[in-house]
Amino acid sequence: MKSLASRLMVLLLLPLLAGCHSILDPAPYDPSRTMPWGETASSPPGTVVPVVGAGSDGGLTSAEQRLVDWSQGYAGTRDSLMRQQMGLDVLILGTTAAAIINPLFDGARRSTLALTVGAGSLAAGRVYLGPQARWQAYHAGASALACGAGVAADYQALRVQYDPSAIGRRLASLLAEAEQAKAGATAVDAAALQGAIERASKARRDSEVARGQLETANLRLRSFARDVVRTVTDKALTGTMDYAAALAQLRALSGSGGASGSSAAPASAAGRIGARDRARTAAELVAELEVAAADANRFAAAMTEANTRLVGCAIRAS
Repeated sequence: MKSLASRLMVLLLLPLLAGCHSILDPAPYDPSRTMPWGETASSPPGTVVPVVGAGSDGGLTSAEQRLVDWSQGYAGTRDSLMRQQMGLDVLILGTTAAAIINPLFDGARRSTLALTVGAGSLAAGRVYLGPQARWQAYHAGASALACGAGVAADYQALRVQYDPSAIGRRLASLLAEAEQAKAGATAVDAAALQGAIERASKARRDSEVARGQLETANLRLRSFARDVVRTVTDKALTGTMDYAAALAQLRALSGSGGASGSSAAPASAAGRIGARDRARTAAELVAELEVAAADANRFAAAMTEANTRLVGCAIRAS
């Protein structure tokens, strides 16, 4: 009987001992080791992942794919740990139940003691290994990276919906034309042109800032992803290999003897105005400046919103 129980316990423990990132492996999972950012890698094996930063989209497509890969890596490791934790919990509960039932059926006192000590030791081991802290950290990492992948898709949408370079060129041309027209305009028209020039100049500056942010979005996404990995690693290490907590569990045993995309923005109006055969009036220039400034402001606002969402994707400090 003892031999059968021992063999059964070994069989139940074998899945916990097998493979990397098992419940007995204290090293935190890091997806960047198997799927480096900015290098050609295979994920899954045999599928070449494009180098981040290449391509006409500023590397956003590759960045989105890498964020998805890392998120799935964390999710897979989380699920594996949860299954292993359940197996260990079933073993602990079964041993504890046997320790309680054995004396009720006049089982040997030594067997009851052995079962009690075994259940307590397994429970202490569970506290020491801290699988829950790890899978919770991996869950947070998977969620954060999936959120970041969504923002990467939003950045790509902005490149399609707007042409930041064309917006800047159009505003520059209209501003130059308005400055020339202002010199020969009446006082009323000059005042109207000046107000439109000031508003358009501010919109142009804001759109240029947003344009720079969009051009370097892949770098911001990479920094975000690395911050997520560092945070997950810190959280995974917290509550793992807690010798003091495990020892307290054993001491308690000896004392008691028991056992969680935004909507598309309007398309840019850049390029709507072609070459004119005549000089525009002050009223026409003011109207054109207002339209161009509105396009630039929409682009800048959409970019700010996407950046804010990326910040919101970060894992909150506990």
